[in-house]
Amino acid sequence: MNTQRLLIILLALALLSLTAGCGEQQQATTQKEETKVSTEEIKKEAKELVETTKSYTMEQKEAYEQQLANKLDEYAQKIAALKAQVITMQGEAQKDMQEKIDALHTKVEDMKSKALELQEASDAAWDDLKAGLDKAEDDLEESFTTAMQNFQK
Repeated sequence: MNTQRLLIILLALALLSLTAGCGEQQQATTQKEETKVSTEEIKKEAKELVETTKSYTMEQKEAYEQQLANKLDEYAQKIAALKAQVITMQGEAQKDMQEKIDALHTKVEDMKSKALELQEASDAAWDDLKAGLDKAEDDLEESFTTAMQNFQK
């Protein structure tokens, strides 16, 4: 979000400097009229830029939420598959694998909670939550890989 704000500020400054340069070449009365128009145009363009940025951010957020929902469904399917396979195991191996499955299930539930937080988050908090979810997903994927390797032994 800070990058977007910086972009807005830089655009506004650029537009202001262009307006100032153009105004110096006009007569005093014409300059005042054009400055009023130019200032209004700058405000309008800045507002449009803010709206476009918000819209783009919302689109990114929605796409990320959909991608996350798909991954959570995929993880639920993987857990179900592991549960089906653990039934074929016996003794200590079955107990160890069930503990790993339970840990994976807990991580998936934590990601679901964070996904709900993301849906309710403001645009400003979205970047931070996304970074946390990306890290949690990487951890979960690593845990699934480890569990699958242990199961195949």
